[in-house]
Amino acid sequence: ARAVAPSTGRRLAALARTDIRLFGRLGVFAATGVVTALWVAILLLVPLATRRTLAPFVLLTDITALGFLFVPALLVLERADGVDAALRMTRARPSERLGVRIGLLTILSLAAGCAVALAAGGNRLGVVLLGVAAISVLTGVIAVAAVGTAATLTPFLLRGPFVAGPLLGPALVPVVGLAHTPLLYASPVTSGVDMLRGRMTWAGLAWQLAWIAGAVAVATRAVRRPVPAAAAADVRRARPWPAHPG
Repeated sequence: ARAVAPSTGRRLAALARTDIRLFGRLGVFAATGVVTALWVAILLLVPLATRRTLAPFVLLTDITALGFLFVPALLVLERADGVDAALRMTRARPSERLGVRIGLLTILSLAAGCAVALAAGGNRLGVVLLGVAAISVLTGVIAVAAVGTAATLTPFLLRGPFVAGPLLGPALVPVVGLAHTPLLYASPVTSGVDMLRGRMTWAGLAWQLAWIAGAVAVATRAVRRPVPAAAAADVRRARPWPAHPG
């Protein structure tokens, strides 16, 4: 019975190994490392006061890039290559697949964020990394929800600005000094950016967690639904399956 129904831990470990190989093959680790190294080099070239001003922008850019670019691309690639259909034949639950992927990207964000924060002076590092983790999980699950059952990136590219704009726009307004009003904190990213600046707000963290819970519910429901047959057929015609699909 155990051989037929592997434990949750073994399923999660197998999913993690699969995603790590996929990230390496697609250059996710390399791209993140190169971009982070460039940002660290730039920060080290400017005065310390300027580093602390720039660091939240750098961190937010890196985190949102991982969430809003890599997550949709990986989902669509899996559907085009038939990986998603193959995984649906296994005992791996959609929630487990979602949790492993978002978890790995969050760990990657934390590693990059730690390097950037240390280059900026390491001020209140624990609060900064907590903000990195919260924003990373939030953007990742929102990106999954925005992709939905799309078989290509086109629907996400059309929806993306309407999703990212209301989330990121209010967060940048107080940072650049344009306005300071409680209405801006309707976006959970605003309090997240405060944490990237080393300012801990427990109410803001609770608001972020509430958004994450809602986004996880929507994203899990999205990954449970199969890709529409017509869209899947279009993808297969445009991109044939490999000779050895195993």
